[in-house]
Amino acid sequence: MPKLQLTTTAAVVTEVKLAPQARKMLLERFEEHEKLAKVVKAAQGTKKKPGRMRRIADEVQELFRAEKQGKALLAGTALNEHRVKLVMGTRKVFDQMGFMKKHGLTQEDFDEFTEEVDSEPYVKISHGKDDDE
Repeated sequence: MPKLQLTTTAAVVTEVKLAPQARKMLLERFEEHEKLAKVVKAAQGTKKKPGRMRRIADEVQELFRAEKQGKALLAGTALNEHRVKLVMGTRKVFDQMGFMKKHGLTQEDFDEFTEEVDSEPYVKISHGKDDDE
């Protein structure tokens, strides 16, 4: 007779304490961002976000800083159906002068002069369960 196996999944939940006014402001910003995201998605002709969406992200980041909850922003936080996270990334930069001095045309030479550089951090705001915007 086969044995049944039980599988469990555990999630770590950290509670973030925000002042009631800050919580209300965050909800307002998230709702405004969600409306703008729907407009941008409906347009489908542009990938560039409107300036107000970028300003909302800056305001959200500043609210977390003011409440001294920067770690919560780095780890990712959910408020109702909205999620927010500070995304830190890297990018690679090609050292063209070094490559030219080397005069090599192989992939190994290209890789030797390619270095990884931190990119500018940005705040990612998501809405709903399935939305990746």
